[in-house]
Amino acid sequence: MYPINRLLKCRVEELGLTKKEIAEKMGYKNLSKGISKVHDLVYRDYYSPDLLRQFLEVVPVDEFVLELALEATESMFALKKKIETARNHYEESDEQHFIERTLDPYMLRRTEKRLNGWAFQDPKKRWYHPVIGVEARILELSRSEMFDAIRENIKADLAKTGGSVSDGGKIIGYYFIRDFKNAYYFDTEGNLIRNKIKLRNGNITEWRWNG
Repeated sequence: MYPINRLLKCRVEELGLTKKEIAEKMGYKNLSKGISKVHDLVYRDYYSPDLLRQFLEVVPVDEFVLELALEATESMFALKKKIETARNHYEESDEQHFIERTLDPYMLRRTEKRLNGWAFQDPKKRWYHPVIGVEARILELSRSEMFDAIRENIKADLAKTGGSVSDGGKIIGYYFIRDFKNAYYFDTEGNLIRNKIKLRNGNITEWRWNG
């Protein structure tokens, strides 16, 4: 409670007044509303200059003590505002940091067997990677257009791989990692299965290849 609320609470208890009596003296025709207002002012962290003025007309408080309580309350308001401003600044800075470290979108094959992030394919010694690159411009599309593009990527990848990859076996699904916060899981038909995939530093936590 703010100092002003504590002062009013002590004064009400000192005079032995009920919330109903105060609301009646303040002229509330709707007693339920009046009692609620009095309760907020006396027993909660609530401050309204107009309501306080009405309250003091029926519940007198020593002017010197009242002035001290108001000054203390205003000091707390100022401190609270300063803290909120600092918090907002921190959140904005954190968001900017997030934006700066946001990765490019990519897709990840989910296969029967987990694969090393990088693995040679014999005999040609070609690099194999379970990650599929996605053009960054996909983020400029609407949600439906973006998912349509993902389905086309899935279709193309299945046509290219034949539905399975060396060492990994059959492809059972695809992850689409949009950024550090958002990832989706699709089946091999391109149907969205889940849209809330847990990420850690932009990586899928439920499906991490060995190595």
